[in-house]
Parts: sequence; C-alpha cells; structure tokens
Amino acid sequence: VITKASKDYAEYAMGMGSSLFCLVPKGIGTWTHRLFEAMLAGCIPVILSDDVRLPFPDLPWEKFSIKWPMRRVDRTLVRYLSRLGGPVAPAMQASVDEHACWFDYHSEHAACSPLFGITRQLSAPRSAREASLPSFWAPWRSEEVWALLGCDECMEGAPPRNSSDLPSSAEKK
Repeated sequence: VITKASKDYAEYAMGMGSSLFCLVPKGIGTWTHRLFEAMLAGCIPVILSDDVRLPFPDLPWEKFSIKWPMRRVDRTLVRYLSRLGGPVAPAMQASVDEHACWFDYHSEHAACSPLFGITRQLSAPRSAREASLPSFWAPWRSEEVWALLGCDECMEGAPPRNSSDLPSSAEKK
C-alpha cells in the first residue's frame, strides 16, 4: 500500500541521501532523531542545537559533523557550508560513512552499533560518561568564522580546527 505519507517520506529520504549537508535542528528533549537520519543518509550533520547531548562522546565528532550555534543561524552558515564543499567536505563525508554504523541498529559490525556503544557508555565510569565536547565546532577556518560571528563562547574550550585535522582518504582505516 502506497500512501501519501510513505511517498512524502520517500522524497524526504531521497533528498537527504542526495545532500552533502543535513541540518539537525533541536529535538523535543536533549537529543534528536534527525542526527541518526543524517548519519544513515550519508550527509554531514550540521547540528543546530546548543543543548544537544550527543551519543557516544568518544567518537571524533569534529571529523564528521559541524555544531553551529542556534542563535547564529543566518547567511554566514550558508556561506560557510558553500565554501566547505572543496577538499574538506569529501573527507568529512568519508568519515560520516566510516562512523554511520554507530547509528545503525541493523549494523553487521558487532563492535560498531548503537547497542554496543550504549552498553560501553553505561559500563564506563560516570566521569567518562559525562565527557564533554566543545560547545561548537567547525572543521575549517573556525577561528575566523567564530570571530566573524562575534561568538566568543564558540571558541571557549576548543582548540582551533582546520582542514589538516580531518583524515585523508588514505588515512581511513
């Protein structure tokens, strides 16, 4: 049975699957299913929630996602993403593909699945479970971007990141 809802979802999934970046807005609570959808669609998640609690804090989030301040979503974000499409985005997208198994409940990799990650996180000491990531990150020219936005808190607690921080295709696995 094909319904309007299933057609709409198919179009939504195709749109995500053909996108380089997928916006991940704030969810109802402190997380959002949009992150899982973006990772499984193979697009680079652009996390737009200041208060999101990301799963699996030991993953190298800065290599496959962008966390942008919600109150700073404007044309600067659009310009930044359009400029990121050069050499940086393909490395990030390869890293999305490499880490997508952490978001796939049907993953065939026993040591890379949401169940494994949740179990590992719950068995870790509390301090490790509460490991904090930087408030915001952008993989390319982040200091310039944050300065342009006048976002001092964006720079707190995070070392500058640039394209040399991202893995090359040769470094994968």
